[in-house]
Amino acid sequence: QRHQPILATARSSAPPRRHLCCFVQYLATYAYKHGQDNEQKALTYTDLSQTVQNSDTFQFLADIVPKKILASKYLKMLEKEKEGKEIREEEEEEETEESEAEDAS
Repeated sequence: QRHQPILATARSSAPPRRHLCCFVQYLATYAYKHGQDNEQKALTYTDLSQTVQNSDTFQFLADIVPKKILASKYLKMLEKEKEGKEIREEEEEEETEESEAEDAS
């Protein structure tokens, strides 16, 4: 019985399913109405991701529904990021060596 209040609290903090269903329905309807490809009469991932990226209302979903990019483009982005980190690490090492040399003199 001691655990019962904790479970009740956990359940009460989660939004009811009907609210989630209404939110998803609103997002889908909004994306469909504002989508670029309405000629096909279909809701696409691109419609959803553009809605999330372009609407302040749905901006909090940007990490969950990211813009669709090609895998090759993503790999290039990762490679550039990796190169940038390597350059920054080299610069930090040089700065550390310079400050140590100044401290020694």
